[in-house]
Amino acid sequence: MKRKGSIKTVLYYLFLGTLLSILVFFSVSFLTLLADLSTFNPRASSNKYHLELGLPFTYYREFFLDGNAYQSTWWSPIYLFVDCAITWFVIAVPFTLIKLRGKNLSPDRSIKDDEILDI
Repeated sequence: MKRKGSIKTVLYYLFLGTLLSILVFFSVSFLTLLADLSTFNPRASSNKYHLELGLPFTYYREFFLDGNAYQSTWWSPIYLFVDCAITWFVIAVPFTLIKLRGKNLSPDRSIKDDEILDI
């Protein structure tokens, strides 16, 4: 019975950390998009036919060829997965460890159900 409460708590904090890492991933991807737009970056005017998303690995690239009406795109699901995994390990794992350290969880200590939602 003691282990059940601690597993619930760990899963709860991992879920919260995963939500936070998703928000951070979308924010970083949006910031990489803003860096390529000439409206926000004066140096991007020389790069106006080129767009890249992803940090540290570029998982989506779009570019226009001169004289071609169609855009050319490239994306890598492997780099997308690697970027997601890096973000999850940087955000969710430390968040969970910090929250659990604050709760002082150990196998000897039992947790009540109403204590799980206490953040």
